[in-house]
Amino acid sequence: MRPLFLPRMPRDAAEELSLVLSSAGIQNRAVRGPGGWMLLVPPALHARAMEEIRAFDEENPLEDEYPGRGEGQEQAPAKQGFVSGVYAALLLAAVYAASGPMEESRELLRALGALSPAVKHGQVFRLVTALTLHVDVVHLVGNMAGIALFGGAVAAVAGRGAGWLLVVAGGVGGNLATALVHTTPHLSVGASTSVFAAIGILGGFRLIRPGEGGRRGARPWVILGAGLALLGLLGSGPRSDLLAHLFGYLCGVGLGLAYAKAFDHPPGKRVQAAALGLVVLLLAGSWAWGYAAF
Repeated sequence: MRPLFLPRMPRDAAEELSLVLSSAGIQNRAVRGPGGWMLLVPPALHARAMEEIRAFDEENPLEDEYPGRGEGQEQAPAKQGFVSGVYAALLLAAVYAASGPMEESRELLRALGALSPAVKHGQVFRLVTALTLHVDVVHLVGNMAGIALFGGAVAAVAGRGAGWLLVVAGGVGGNLATALVHTTPHLSVGASTSVFAAIGILGGFRLIRPGEGGRRGARPWVILGAGLALLGLLGSGPRSDLLAHLFGYLCGVGLGLAYAKAFDHPPGKRVQAAALGLVVLLLAGSWAWGYAAF
């Protein structure tokens, strides 16, 4: 089921609109969220449900009773999610400004990058710190653009807390898988593993919720193929860590599938705040552990 509006409606307005949809033969459910009530409908019927409500609203305006009701409510969280992508990109730039290019800081690179033998010996903080390190400005700028665009898109869909927790978890999972499969020493650095995790997460969302606008969604192989095409286009340059990108993407697909199965709509403010707090704790704790080990 997909929400029509964010949970801000009063109960009587939700019940009235639920009756409107039911009378039109549209399956729906009114549920209470953290900030009020909302309506859930099957994804394939979302566009039709919106049209029924618009038609009803033209004849029976409820703007005075419920100001701001409508699609604009869905746009605000999406905008906030994309703005958070810009903040994440600026965070990468701040780390780069503080640490300098890794090609000039070899000791720091080997101390905080995802060096496979060290990861296998328990220095798991490297899986997180490696995501924030970049070799040079070109490496940094490319990943800033990717994390702002794709990470912000995940945050727009899942919420600023849950979305970024998924993106970081996908990057960590990709770095871990890369370290485990290498039998010889291998070093992974850069946010690109999380960028491709974000692409995978978006693909996982789409696999579970293919119906948009009342139209039949793309076949699963088309969705997965599009992600792999992006991987080949953006993640296989001469200096790219293709294996880390691939594992990040695959981890992202799994996380996206799990999230879309577990949640019909983004969790409430408390869950989002807790998830964002966990992201901050992971980043700060990993850097503190890394400096202590350094």
